[in-house]
Amino acid sequence: MISLERQFQSVVLSFSFGMFFMFVYSIFDYLFSNRRWYIRLPFESLLFVLLTKIYFYLNVYVNEGLLNIYMPLFIIIGIIVYLKFYKKYVIKLIDRLTNKIKEKVTNKLILAIKKIYVIMILKKRRKKDAKKQQSRSRSLESKQSRQYSYDWSFFNRNYDDD
Repeated sequence: MISLERQFQSVVLSFSFGMFFMFVYSIFDYLFSNRRWYIRLPFESLLFVLLTKIYFYLNVYVNEGLLNIYMPLFIIIGIIVYLKFYKKYVIKLIDRLTNKIKEKVTNKLILAIKKIYVIMILKKRRKKDAKKQQSRSRSLESKQSRQYSYDWSFFNRNYDDD
């Protein structure tokens, strides 16, 4: 026979685990709400397996692994209590946190992208300016060389043919 203290601990464990289960599932549902079923199904299965494993490890710690009929009932009661009283507050909290995270991350990401964009534009402008400078210097060199160039064809004429 299980002592009254262990029964009470297993009831509290089952009730609180039902609430914890729905809390974790609410977060999961919020994160994967817009995903397709074939993406969501493996993660959801893994979540259920992990939560079941956690519950049975806790049950082994509290109640030496014994299951009674009232344990699943108190898990269900914990789920119902969470859904009735806490879910809307948790979802609001998750919304606030995700919005803050998105703002911080997106603001930093946009700032980093703008910096990279400005650096790329400056490099392109420097290359264009360097090309323009090279072409200007070549044109100046050619103008200067034309100023001092003489037509030496006068000396290359053949005057004997006239």
